[in-house]
Amino acid sequence: MSRPFNPVPSRKVNLGVGGSVASGSGVGVTVPPASRQVNLGVGDSGSNVLSEPFQHLIQHIKQYDPMLFEALARVQGSMTKMSTQITNNTPVAQGIVVDKATFGIGIGGYQPIANDITAHYMVRFPTFVGCQLLEAVSNCKLPAPSAVLPLIIDILKSSDQAVTWNSIFPAGGQITIPPNSVAEVIVTSFAAKPYNMVSPGDMLAISLLSGSNQLSSEIETVLRWGIPI
Repeated sequence: MSRPFNPVPSRKVNLGVGGSVASGSGVGVTVPPASRQVNLGVGDSGSNVLSEPFQHLIQHIKQYDPMLFEALARVQGSMTKMSTQITNNTPVAQGIVVDKATFGIGIGGYQPIANDITAHYMVRFPTFVGCQLLEAVSNCKLPAPSAVLPLIIDILKSSDQAVTWNSIFPAGGQITIPPNSVAEVIVTSFAAKPYNMVSPGDMLAISLLSGSNQLSSEIETVLRWGIPI
Protein backbone atom coordinates (compact mmCIF):
# COMPACT_ATOMS: atom_id res chain seq x y z
CA MET A 1 0.00 0.00 0.00
CA SER A 2 1.58 3.26 -1.10
CA ARG A 3 1.83 6.29 1.17
CA PRO A 4 1.57 9.91 0.09
CA PHE A 5 4.93 11.77 -0.01
CA ASN A 6 5.10 14.68 2.44
CA PRO A 7 8.17 16.86 1.80
CA VAL A 8 10.01 18.38 4.73
CA PRO A 9 9.04 22.06 5.13
CA SER A 10 11.75 24.43 3.96
CA ARG A 11 13.54 26.51 6.56
CA LYS A 12 15.88 29.47 6.34
CA VAL A 13 19.28 28.95 7.90
CA ASN A 14 21.54 31.78 9.01
CA LEU A 15 25.19 30.73 8.82
CA GLY A 16 26.56 34.09 9.90
CA VAL A 17 28.55 34.73 6.73
CA GLY A 18 27.81 36.55 3.50
CA GLY A 19 26.43 34.85 0.35
CA SER A 20 24.01 31.97 -0.22
CA VAL A 21 24.22 28.19 -0.52
CA ALA A 22 21.86 25.41 -1.57
CA SER A 23 20.89 22.45 0.65
CA GLY A 24 21.13 18.83 -0.45
CA SER A 25 17.34 18.63 -0.89
CA GLY A 26 17.38 21.51 -3.38
CA VAL A 27 15.94 23.96 -0.87
CA GLY A 28 17.72 27.32 -1.14
CA VAL A 29 19.42 28.53 1.99
CA THR A 30 19.63 32.30 2.26
CA VAL A 31 22.53 33.76 4.17
CA PRO A 32 22.58 37.44 5.09
CA PRO A 33 25.76 39.32 4.12
CA ALA A 34 28.33 39.97 6.82
CA SER A 35 31.88 41.22 6.56
CA ARG A 36 34.15 40.47 9.51
CA GLN A 37 37.88 40.11 10.09
CA VAL A 38 39.26 36.68 10.93
CA ASN A 39 41.33 36.40 14.10
CA LEU A 40 43.46 33.30 14.50
CA GLY A 41 43.21 33.47 18.27
CA VAL A 42 40.20 32.65 20.46
CA GLY A 43 37.43 35.18 20.90
CA ASP A 44 37.79 38.03 23.36
CA SER A 45 35.01 36.64 25.49
CA GLY A 46 36.87 33.34 26.02
CA SER A 47 33.67 31.43 25.27
CA ASN A 48 33.91 27.90 23.89
CA VAL A 49 30.99 28.65 21.60
CA LEU A 50 32.28 30.45 18.53
CA SER A 51 29.68 32.55 16.77
CA GLU A 52 31.77 33.01 13.62
CA PRO A 53 31.98 30.03 11.23
CA PHE A 54 35.44 31.11 10.07
CA GLN A 55 36.54 31.28 13.69
CA HIS A 56 35.23 27.75 14.14
CA LEU A 57 37.19 26.67 11.05
CA ILE A 58 40.40 28.16 12.43
CA GLN A 59 39.92 26.39 15.74
CA HIS A 60 39.27 23.15 13.86
CA ILE A 61 42.56 23.62 11.95
CA LYS A 62 44.35 24.35 15.23
CA GLN A 63 43.10 21.09 16.72
CA TYR A 64 43.57 18.76 13.76
CA ASP A 65 46.41 20.35 11.75
CA PRO A 66 48.76 22.25 14.12
CA MET A 67 51.40 22.79 11.42
CA LEU A 68 48.92 24.52 9.11
CA PHE A 69 47.64 26.60 12.01
CA GLU A 70 51.19 27.72 12.87
CA ALA A 71 51.78 28.70 9.24
CA LEU A 72 48.57 30.76 9.17
CA ALA A 73 49.50 32.38 12.47
CA ARG A 74 52.91 33.37 11.09
CA VAL A 75 51.28 34.92 8.03
CA GLN A 76 48.90 36.91 10.22
CA GLY A 77 51.76 37.99 12.52
CA SER A 78 53.85 39.13 9.57
CA MET A 79 50.96 41.15 8.13
CA THR A 80 50.27 42.72 11.52
CA LYS A 81 53.94 43.68 11.95
CA MET A 82 54.03 45.12 8.44
CA SER A 83 50.88 47.15 9.08
CA THR A 84 52.30 48.51 12.35
CA GLN A 85 55.63 49.41 10.75
CA ILE A 86 53.93 51.26 7.91
CA THR A 87 51.60 53.09 10.30
CA ASN A 88 54.53 54.25 12.44
CA ASN A 89 56.56 55.64 9.53
CA THR A 90 56.25 58.97 7.76
CA PRO A 91 55.21 58.97 4.10
CA VAL A 92 57.46 60.62 1.53
CA ALA A 93 56.36 61.90 -1.84
CA GLN A 94 57.18 58.58 -3.51
CA GLY A 95 55.46 56.24 -1.04
CA ILE A 96 55.23 54.85 2.47
CA VAL A 97 58.65 54.35 4.07
CA VAL A 98 59.25 50.90 5.56
CA ASP A 99 62.91 51.24 6.51
CA LYS A 100 66.09 53.20 5.73
CA ALA A 101 69.88 53.02 5.72
CA THR A 102 72.05 55.94 6.87
CA PHE A 103 75.67 56.38 5.82
CA GLY A 104 78.13 58.92 7.22
CA ILE A 105 81.39 59.48 5.33
CA GLY A 106 84.17 62.01 5.85
CA ILE A 107 83.40 62.06 9.55
CA GLY A 108 86.17 63.86 11.40
CA GLY A 109 88.28 64.49 8.29
CA TYR A 110 88.36 64.95 4.53
CA GLN A 111 86.76 62.17 2.50
CA PRO A 112 89.03 60.92 -0.31
CA ILE A 113 87.74 59.14 -3.40
CA ALA A 114 87.20 55.52 -2.38
CA ASN A 115 84.98 52.48 -2.88
CA ASP A 116 83.09 50.64 -0.15
CA ILE A 117 83.91 53.27 2.49
CA THR A 118 81.86 52.30 5.54
CA ALA A 119 80.58 49.13 7.17
CA HIS A 120 77.92 47.44 5.10
CA TYR A 121 74.28 48.05 5.95
CA MET A 122 72.40 44.74 6.24
CA VAL A 123 68.74 44.80 5.19
CA ARG A 124 66.46 43.09 7.73
CA PHE A 125 63.07 44.67 7.11
CA PRO A 126 60.61 44.17 5.50
CA THR A 127 60.32 40.43 6.07
CA PHE A 128 58.93 39.85 2.56
CA VAL A 129 61.04 39.76 -0.61
CA GLY A 130 61.30 42.85 -2.78
CA CYS A 131 60.62 46.31 -1.36
CA GLN A 132 61.07 49.24 -3.74
CA LEU A 133 63.62 52.01 -3.28
CA LEU A 134 61.89 55.36 -2.83
CA GLU A 135 64.54 58.05 -2.41
CA ALA A 136 68.18 58.74 -1.66
CA VAL A 137 68.98 62.00 0.13
CA SER A 138 72.44 63.43 0.76
CA ASN A 139 74.09 66.62 1.98
CA CYS A 140 77.55 67.84 2.93
CA LYS A 141 77.92 69.82 6.15
CA LEU A 142 81.48 70.98 5.44
CA PRO A 143 82.06 71.28 1.68
CA ALA A 144 85.52 72.01 0.30
CA PRO A 145 86.12 75.78 0.19
CA SER A 146 86.15 77.16 -3.36
CA ALA A 147 85.77 73.65 -4.78
CA VAL A 148 85.22 73.32 -8.50
CA LEU A 149 84.33 69.61 -8.40
CA PRO A 150 81.09 68.11 -7.05
CA LEU A 151 80.65 65.14 -4.74
CA ILE A 152 79.47 62.06 -6.65
CA ILE A 153 78.06 59.41 -4.33
CA ASP A 154 77.12 55.88 -5.33
CA ILE A 155 75.27 53.23 -3.33
CA LEU A 156 75.70 49.58 -4.26
CA LYS A 157 73.69 46.50 -3.41
CA SER A 158 74.78 42.89 -2.97
CA SER A 159 72.32 39.99 -2.82
CA ASP A 160 74.98 37.26 -2.50
CA GLN A 161 76.78 38.13 0.74
CA ALA A 162 79.17 40.73 -0.74
CA VAL A 163 80.40 38.54 -3.61
CA THR A 164 79.05 40.84 -6.33
CA TRP A 165 77.92 44.46 -6.16
CA ASN A 166 75.67 46.55 -8.41
CA SER A 167 74.78 50.24 -8.28
CA ILE A 168 71.20 51.05 -7.34
CA PHE A 169 71.34 54.03 -9.72
CA PRO A 170 71.22 54.11 -13.52
CA ALA A 171 74.43 55.01 -15.35
CA GLY A 172 75.21 58.68 -14.65
CA GLY A 173 72.35 58.92 -12.17
CA GLN A 174 74.31 58.82 -8.91
CA ILE A 175 73.80 61.41 -6.16
CA THR A 176 75.68 64.56 -7.18
CA ILE A 177 76.19 67.36 -4.67
CA PRO A 178 77.25 70.60 -6.38
CA PRO A 179 80.53 72.30 -5.35
CA ASN A 180 80.37 74.42 -2.19
CA SER A 181 76.78 73.32 -1.49
CA VAL A 182 75.31 72.44 1.89
CA ALA A 183 71.81 71.87 0.47
CA GLU A 184 70.31 68.40 0.44
CA VAL A 185 70.14 66.56 -2.88
CA ILE A 186 67.25 64.12 -3.45
CA VAL A 187 67.36 61.33 -6.03
CA THR A 188 64.23 59.32 -6.85
CA SER A 189 65.30 57.55 -10.07
CA PHE A 190 66.85 54.14 -9.62
CA ALA A 191 68.21 51.32 -11.76
CA ALA A 192 65.94 48.72 -13.33
CA LYS A 193 64.77 45.65 -11.43
CA PRO A 194 66.11 43.94 -9.41
CA TYR A 195 68.58 46.69 -8.50
CA ASN A 196 65.85 49.13 -7.47
CA MET A 197 64.58 46.79 -4.77
CA VAL A 198 65.85 45.38 -1.47
CA SER A 199 65.07 42.16 0.36
CA PRO A 200 66.09 40.61 3.69
CA GLY A 201 69.75 39.57 3.53
CA ASP A 202 70.80 42.23 1.01
CA MET A 203 73.83 44.39 1.83
CA LEU A 204 74.33 48.06 0.96
CA ALA A 205 77.63 49.92 0.54
CA ILE A 206 78.58 53.52 -0.27
CA SER A 207 81.38 54.95 -2.45
CA LEU A 208 82.71 58.38 -3.43
CA LEU A 209 83.39 58.25 -7.16
CA SER A 210 86.15 59.60 -9.31
CA GLY A 211 85.50 63.19 -10.35
CA SER A 212 84.64 64.26 -6.83
CA ASN A 213 86.50 66.84 -4.77
CA GLN A 214 88.49 65.33 -1.89
CA LEU A 215 88.46 68.21 0.58
CA SER A 216 84.89 67.85 1.90
CA SER A 217 83.78 66.27 5.17
CA GLU A 218 80.71 65.45 7.26
CA ILE A 219 78.69 63.93 4.38
CA GLU A 220 75.48 62.10 5.25
CA THR A 221 73.39 59.98 2.91
CA VAL A 222 70.04 58.33 3.68
CA LEU A 223 68.42 55.67 1.50
CA ARG A 224 64.73 54.94 2.08
CA TRP A 225 62.59 52.10 0.75
CA GLY A 226 58.99 51.02 1.10
CA ILE A 227 55.70 50.82 -0.78
CA PRO A 228 55.30 53.25 -3.70
CA ILE A 229 52.12 55.30 -4.04
